[in-house]
Amino acid sequence: MSNIGDDSSSSESQQQQESIQDSIFHPKNKVELMSSAGIEEANPEEADDNDNETAIAVSLMTGNGDNNSEADFRSSSRSISSYASKGSGSIFGRIRASSSHAELDDQLGDSYSDSSGGSYKRYSVWTKLAFQRDGWDDFDTSTINDGEYEDINLCTWLGEVVVGCFNATGRGCMWLKQSFVTAVTNKIILLSTLALLACLIAGGVLIVKTYADNEEENNRDEAHDLAIEIGLWFSTELDKAILPLFTMAQFVQQLSEFHPLSDIVGGAPWDPARNTSHRDLTGLIDPELEAKFNEIAAGIKRDAKMDGILVSVQLAPEAVVTLIHPLINYEDFEDFDPPVYLNNTGAVGHDLLNDPNRVAIARATVPSADVVIAGPLTLIQGDFPVVKETLIARLPINMEGQEIILDGVSYPCWGFAVVLINWEVFKERSSLYDRFDRVGMEFLLTRTDQKLNTTTNEYYDTVVTIAESGNHEVLHNDNSVVVPLNTTNNEWILTAGLEDGFRPTYENWAYAIVTCGSFAVALLFALILVSKKEHELLLFKMMPRKAIAKLRRNETVIERYEMVTIFFSDIVGFTTLAGKLAPIEVMSMLNQLYTEFDKLVEKHDVYKVETIGDAYMVLGGAPKKCSGPAGAEKIAKFALDAIRCVQQFRSDTAGQIFIRAGLASGPVVAGVVGTAMPRYCLFGDTVNLASRMESTSRKMQIQCSSITHHLLRDAPNYDFEFEARREGGELGVEVKGKGRQYTYWIRGMKERQAITDRELVCSGAPPSLTSADGNDKNDEIEIDSSTGLTFNRSNLSPG
Repeated sequence: MSNIGDDSSSSESQQQQESIQDSIFHPKNKVELMSSAGIEEANPEEADDNDNETAIAVSLMTGNGDNNSEADFRSSSRSISSYASKGSGSIFGRIRASSSHAELDDQLGDSYSDSSGGSYKRYSVWTKLAFQRDGWDDFDTSTINDGEYEDINLCTWLGEVVVGCFNATGRGCMWLKQSFVTAVTNKIILLSTLALLACLIAGGVLIVKTYADNEEENNRDEAHDLAIEIGLWFSTELDKAILPLFTMAQFVQQLSEFHPLSDIVGGAPWDPARNTSHRDLTGLIDPELEAKFNEIAAGIKRDAKMDGILVSVQLAPEAVVTLIHPLINYEDFEDFDPPVYLNNTGAVGHDLLNDPNRVAIARATVPSADVVIAGPLTLIQGDFPVVKETLIARLPINMEGQEIILDGVSYPCWGFAVVLINWEVFKERSSLYDRFDRVGMEFLLTRTDQKLNTTTNEYYDTVVTIAESGNHEVLHNDNSVVVPLNTTNNEWILTAGLEDGFRPTYENWAYAIVTCGSFAVALLFALILVSKKEHELLLFKMMPRKAIAKLRRNETVIERYEMVTIFFSDIVGFTTLAGKLAPIEVMSMLNQLYTEFDKLVEKHDVYKVETIGDAYMVLGGAPKKCSGPAGAEKIAKFALDAIRCVQQFRSDTAGQIFIRAGLASGPVVAGVVGTAMPRYCLFGDTVNLASRMESTSRKMQIQCSSITHHLLRDAPNYDFEFEARREGGELGVEVKGKGRQYTYWIRGMKERQAITDRELVCSGAPPSLTSADGNDKNDEIEIDSSTGLTFNRSNLSPG
């Protein structure tokens, strides 16, 4: 934009503009221009719509407006822009235009863009850019869909897909990084996410633990119930197996011919071949008595119906094995391959109380009132184990007149009834292994025996394994249950359990899944909060929080502010600069500059209203209310920093640029206009005056109105340096629609030092002139050094 501070040059420029405007917008010329440019005439209704849009946009800058010719001119310029855009389907006219566009650009662009109005010139620049085609030649338009299709081969398509995936991954990483920064820097999001994560993990762990505890309890109960069930089965079947003992004992007690056997066997000599473990019973047993025993034992064995399990029935008077049935057993081993038999002849004469390997069990049997079981033992026939696992069950036969003395104590015991049980076959028929395999459990069945240490002549306990699973070594206290079985002598212990423990195997995985799931849910929750926060921040950047809150409540947003200060700036010579640059370069330059300005907005706690083309508008004293002087001070500080920023600013595309700025203070009305893309706008004469202060300002200068000057004189923290503006040797400047206005250049500022009354007296400074209302009158009087005139700042007229 050209400098329009001079009234004469402004008037001449305006006349030239009106001449060109009349020429361009004459109906006949307009049709010819449009025809030569290849542009169809737009529908009048569409032109009216464009006019309305332009009017709304301009109202943001100038309030009510004060020049009908300006509105007509802006409407016409928008119509031309509309005509140009309809021919291409793209706002920047990406179709190839004829040379008429360039001619129209030369005639139209600079003429009306240099208008002294200072309002509508923003739109003329962008309209001019819209007519350009070559501006996009150096710009990557691969991301712009122009609705055209081209033939591509498979390799090209795959390459584009791969590149697209990499680009999407990069954008995703950048988005996650930004989201992470937002979440970490926002305490509410961070604490909420951590709280949700803790609750999710705690709740998930509690649920998994509850289920795991219940399943552990169920598994323990199952193992315990199974052990009890098997123990009950063993107890029942063992009772059947040892029932012949009680029958045999009754026969001995009832038949007197068996009574003398204790005396006969007790006096038998020792077998010299086997020392003191066996007695020689050759010729001592009556054959008739032996035959009678075999008859009774055969009937007992047959009635027990435990073929293959009950392999031998014996009588041991005086604890010496004397009678055995069958002496040689074939019948219980018929199914064996190769065929085997059990020859018990070697057991005749076995003195149980004198055999170190049997004495403990024999001594425990004598005083017992119940069955005592030993084993399992292996019965070897030569080198071949006929019965790999044998249980030996003994029942003491007590009767009057009989006596066995142990350690000086006499017991009324005739001897023992003995049965041999094939424990291997017994277990097979019990389905013990299959039942534990079905539930995946390991087990160990043990009993405790006492043995005699012949060296020390002391008894010691030894744990004998009766049955075991293939992997019973893995059982321990934590993964198994121990159940004592209710057997005859109550010495059997069944340990059953699971290799991996009773706790479910999924527990650790469940904890991991709960943790990962909790992190995933918390991450999604955080992303939702971050997205919501970013949307809020974006909304807060677009309009004040109070306005957003009212919009959410579906209320009308309208606010009145009694005293605010408005800053306007634009770039000097922007039209010429934009004509030399591609549109994308212009946008890049504006983005770089106004990004720096945005930082200053945040620094000085002022409100950025909007940017329109190259114009930048800032508000002080609203929507965050403060006193008039405080708001003016913020805006003035912002303006000075903006000038310093531009002095140091160098664009990548345009190099050094210059701005001009204007400040005005007064009342405004603010509100949100429209429902589609609502805008927070300012209305009032103060907005128009601020725009005029900018449009009549000069390069790298800050011009303020008289009210702003007055407010800055009362600024709470800084003293500002001013210079009254003169045009043609006279104070003030002509402002369109306002007449001559007394304005000031803001040259600088310095922080105010607090001075006490005592320091003021000691310094010899004259006393201050104070009005009745307490205002400092010295600050209201100024002497112009060049003219000698004095004027009062309170009414800003020559003194």
